[in-house]
This record gives sequence, C-alpha cells and structure tokens, in this order.
Amino acid sequence: MGYSEDSAKQEKRSIDRRLILFFAVNISVTALLFLVLFGISSTFTAGTKKIILSSGIITSNFIYLGVLALLFGLRHSVDADHIAAIDTSTRKLINEGKRSEFAGFFFSMGHSTVVFALSVLLMTSTRYVTSHLPSLETLGSVIGPLVSSTFLFIMAAINLSILFGLRAIFHRALKDDDAGRLSIDDLIGRMGILNRVLKGLFSSVKSQAYLYPIGLLFGLGFDTASEVVVLSISATLAGLFVHVPLYVLLIFPAFFTLGMTLIDTTDGYMMFRAYRWAFSDPVKKLWYNMVLTAASVAFAVLAGGFEIISTVTGYFGLNGFPWAFFESVSNTYWYVLGILIISVFVVIGLLSYMRYRKYLVSRTTS
Repeated sequence: MGYSEDSAKQEKRSIDRRLILFFAVNISVTALLFLVLFGISSTFTAGTKKIILSSGIITSNFIYLGVLALLFGLRHSVDADHIAAIDTSTRKLINEGKRSEFAGFFFSMGHSTVVFALSVLLMTSTRYVTSHLPSLETLGSVIGPLVSSTFLFIMAAINLSILFGLRAIFHRALKDDDAGRLSIDDLIGRMGILNRVLKGLFSSVKSQAYLYPIGLLFGLGFDTASEVVVLSISATLAGLFVHVPLYVLLIFPAFFTLGMTLIDTTDGYMMFRAYRWAFSDPVKKLWYNMVLTAASVAFAVLAGGFEIISTVTGYFGLNGFPWAFFESVSNTYWYVLGILIISVFVVIGLLSYMRYRKYLVSRTTS
C-alpha cells in the first residue's frame, strides 16, 4: 500500500500547490473586501459612529469593524478546543492512511457556517432578535461547550487506549525490527472489549470532510458568532448601515471566516506534514506517534475539562477560587491555551526528531 518515492514527491507538490492556492485566495479576498469597505465608507458614511458591543461602546467606522471581525476570526482559530480537535483528528486519519491535509480547513468552514447562518437570520429580523439574542446566547453557551467537550473527551479516551498499545509495540520494536511493521489497524484490532466499545466512535471521523459537521457542532456556542453579528446589528441601529444591502453586511462574517480558516488550515497542514514525516519509517512512526498521542490525550482532556468546568461555573453562578480561574481561562485566555498547544506540538516534534536521531546513532554504533 506504500507509495514510490516519485509518487510521494508528486503528491507533496500537489498538496503544496493547493495550500499556496488557498493562501493566495484567502489573502486576495481579504484585500478585496477591504477595498469594498473603503468604497462603502466613502459612499454611505460620514465620519465615525458609536458602535455598541457587549464589552462596551466604541467609536468606529466600516474599516475598523472589518479589522475587528478579521481579528475575531484569527483569535478564535487558536482556541484550545479548535486546535485539540483538529490535531487529534489529523492523527487518526493519518494512522488510517487517509488524507487529512485540509482537516483544519473543513473544521473552520463548518464553524463559519454557524456564523453566516446566524448573521443572515439576525440581519433579516434585527428588530425581533435584538430582544431575544441573550436567550439564544444562553442556550448556545451551554450546547456548544457540551458538544465540543464531549467530542474531545471521546478522542482523548480513544487516543489513550492507543497510547498503551503503542508503548508495548514500541518496546517490542526496539528488540525486533519486524515488530516495527505493525500498523495502527493491527493495534486497534487487538483492543478486545475496549475495541468493541469504542470502534464505532473511532470510525466516526472517516475522512477530513467529516471535520465540517464537527466544526459546525463546535460553532453552536453562539458567543463568537453573536459577537460578529452584534457588530452589524449595532452598526445598523447606530445609523452606520442605513440603506446598505444585506450582502454588504455579510462582509463582516466573511472577514471572521477568512481569519479563522487561515489559521486553522495552517495548523491542520502543519500537523499533517509532521505526521507524514513520522510515518515514513516504522520505528520512527511508533516513536513519534506515541509521543504525539500522549500530548493529544493531555491537551484534549485539558481543553475539554476547562470547557465543562467553565460551563458549570457560568450556569450555576459559582464564584471564588478555583471557579473564577477556570472561567477566566475559558473566556479570556482560551486562545492562549490554543497557542500553547501549537507551540508544544512544534517543540515535541523537534525533540522527537533529535531523540530518534540519537537512537539511530546508538543502534548503528552498538
């Protein structure tokens, strides 16, 4: 089932070209939308307006709102639940020999669908929804975290079970080179009761396209989606978007989508390349997989745990330590945890490469 070296290089060039095309389209559309905003600003507005946000009142204009929506997308893309879901799903698909280079793209597009759907809904019924938005946010703030944290805990349990098997196989591979050829499918087939319980859940992500509905479910927490919509609604009520067509208002969720897909796609592709490098050699595959699986388990549990605790804290109005700490991390510093996850995966990759090279040297000199 292996590829020839020429086929592998050709596939890599094809994937790289698609990624470059994605970056070119993303950046070009972003620049085009800003040009549109400049034109709209000179046509429909005069000076600046006061915009009402959940965090307070700001003095703004079309350009500032566009930048703000783009920054929302960039910041939200590194939320810990995003990174954990993309990375663990990428690892699973690579293990099964399936394509996963754009898992992050599908995930972010699913999440962005919620933003667009809510935007259209609220923009076409602004007067009604303005008084009902808080109830929508309350419902979404419970459903979204529960869905995402449940998925993360399931992936963590699956990866943990694989980790124990990988560890045993790796130790056998150190003593017997043939053992290194054991595949992940062989490992899954030997899980016994755990395999029968989790096999259906493990197979739920059958291709990278399955990350689209998962991203959509993650987006059911309306906190970020409503923040983008509030930009448009508040601007409309402030007189900034008077007589501006609906498709123009959709520029703001479009900026959010461009920002989020840019980072999530990049993260998914980085993980894809890292796993593909590791899987080029049986023993290297086992070593790297074992290290990355352990990290995936830790971060999935960490992200899912923070979401659950934060949801419980907010729903029941718990105060004081440690509830305030968990809520602060989940609400204010959630993106910091996502950046930390990416950084740790990069460091783990470098350390694993160095450790594996050292292992090869010791094998050849002994």
